[in-house]
Amino acid sequence: MSSSRPTRTYRSPARRKQAEQTRARVIAASKWLFTRHGYVDTTIDAIANRAGVSPQTVYAAFGSKAAVLAALLETVVASVRQDELPVAVVTAEDQLRRCARMARRIYDAIGKVLSIGDNLAGELSDVVQEREQIRFASLAGVIETLSAANKLARYLDTNVAHDLLWSLTGHEMYRRLVVERGWSSDQYEAELGNLLIQALLAQQTAPKRRLDPGLRP
Repeated sequence: MSSSRPTRTYRSPARRKQAEQTRARVIAASKWLFTRHGYVDTTIDAIANRAGVSPQTVYAAFGSKAAVLAALLETVVASVRQDELPVAVVTAEDQLRRCARMARRIYDAIGKVLSIGDNLAGELSDVVQEREQIRFASLAGVIETLSAANKLARYLDTNVAHDLLWSLTGHEMYRRLVVERGWSSDQYEAELGNLLIQALLAQQTAPKRRLDPGLRP
């Protein structure tokens, strides 16, 4: 009786390195094209042509155009986070200004990709939604740290604070202020940092709660 041995898949370091270089070229090409022509108007053929590979290679490496965009977003976010690691965060204010700085740097890099209009293709909406879920989860640690240090405003519970931090650092505010209103990225970062500090941290006095106009005497 003959015994069958399982087939072993082997990839040499050279082949693996070549695959990584191909992915990097495709991601770089997609960033150039997305920021100039938008996601919807960029084709896999155009990405492949700029990257110097065949369309089949792009599909083999990523599977779809949406997956190329997801890889691009992940690369940008990872780069920003890596650059921020050595920065010392001393105070609660520093931590929130760091959130503002990271938002600014990420949106500066990919803002044009994500501001191509409200009528997005379904696959792009899915990618952006997935990225937002990841971003929401990543901000939980900030709120936990502030809460543990009793730095959050007393009138905020952690769930509300988490929601506010996620909402205020979202791309929509960047798009409205920087893209539509013409703010500089520096102004956006500075004012966002100020807003986060005022909204989330304990102050000398709590902000006054506004009454609904219909309920005023």
